[in-house]
Amino acid sequence: MKIGLYISSSCAKDPLAYAFANLLSEGLGNRVQTLTRHDKLDPTLDLVHILGGNDLYSCRLISTTASKHIPSLYSPLGEILPWANTQSSMRFVLQKSMMKSSQAIHAWSKTEQNYLESVLQCVDLVFIPNAVVTRTISKEDMCDKFIKLYQKIIDTHVEMAIDRGLRQDVYSLLQIGLDYNLLQDKPFIGGVTSRIQTFSEEQWRHIMLYSYDQGIIDYIHNALERLQIRIPLMDIRQIKTFDNSIRQADCNEETIQTGNATDIVYATISKIIEDKKRGCPLLSRYASCYKLLHNADYDEDKLVEMLKRNHLFQKAKKLMTDMQEITGLSEGFIPALLYSVPNN
Repeated sequence: MKIGLYISSSCAKDPLAYAFANLLSEGLGNRVQTLTRHDKLDPTLDLVHILGGNDLYSCRLISTTASKHIPSLYSPLGEILPWANTQSSMRFVLQKSMMKSSQAIHAWSKTEQNYLESVLQCVDLVFIPNAVVTRTISKEDMCDKFIKLYQKIIDTHVEMAIDRGLRQDVYSLLQIGLDYNLLQDKPFIGGVTSRIQTFSEEQWRHIMLYSYDQGIIDYIHNALERLQIRIPLMDIRQIKTFDNSIRQADCNEETIQTGNATDIVYATISKIIEDKKRGCPLLSRYASCYKLLHNADYDEDKLVEMLKRNHLFQKAKKLMTDMQEITGLSEGFIPALLYSVPNN
C-alpha cells in the first residue's frame, strides 16, 4: 500500500493539527509519500489523504486524484465546523466541494462527526479520534485504524485501481471463462498466462474484487482452472467495504427471461444500452449477451427491425464493438445487419 499524504498550509499552521499529521506520517512508515504543491502526482499511489485544506490547491488535488483513478480521503480537521470556519464564502464552497469529491471523510472528534452527518449525504464518513489529545486511543491504534481505513476505501472503489492494462487482462480471463475452445489458441493463451503469472497479491486482490463486483467471478474462477493457474488464497466475501451501488447490485449473471428468444436478445441489448447512459454496465450483462448471441434461436431480421423501430440500431452496432473487446465475440455471431461495426 502506497499512500500520498498532503499536509495543507492550514494544517501546518495549526500546532494541534500539525502534531496529528506528523504522528500519522511516522506511524505509516514506508507506506507514506509526503506530497507538496510542487510535486507531480505519482500515478502509482493507491490513495491520497488530504489533511485540512480550505484552499484551491487542495480542491484541485482531489480532482486530480480522481482523473488519475486514485481514491482520496479528506480530513477537515475541524476546519469545516461553523464556529471554526471564519473563512470567506468561497473557501466554504471549496470545502464542501472537497467533501463531495473525496471517496471518504475522516472526522477526528465526535462533535465533527455529528456535524458532518447532519450536512453530508451519500459520503462515507469515519470517526477516528486524534491520539494527540485523547487517551481513548493509543498512537499505534490510531495509525492502525487509518491503515485499515485506507484499505477499506481502496477495496470499496477497486474499479479505480483497475487500469487499462489490468482491465484487458480481466477481459481476457472472462473470454477464457466463457469459451473453453479458446484454450486451442496457443498464442492468445500463452500471452495471457505469461502476464498474469507476474501479478502481485495486491493485483489479484484488485482483480478478484472487481470481478466479484461486476458479477463475473465464476467466469474468472473457470478461466483460472482451465489455465491451471493458482492465485493467492482470499475470501472476497469477507473483505470489508463500504456499501455502494455496485455491491448492492445483483452480483450474479443476469439474463432477462421475458418473452421469446428474439424478445430476450432485444431486451438484453437495450438494457446494456440503457445502462451505458448512466455509466458502465456490469460485465455480467455482456456475458449474458454473449451467451444469448451464441445460443439463442432468435430471428435476426426481427431483432434488427425492433432495434430500428426503437431508435437503438446505431447504438447496438457500437455495442458490438464493445462485445468484441470485452467478451471476444467473433464476427460470426454478430447479427448480420450489425456485422459492419464502427471503427470508434
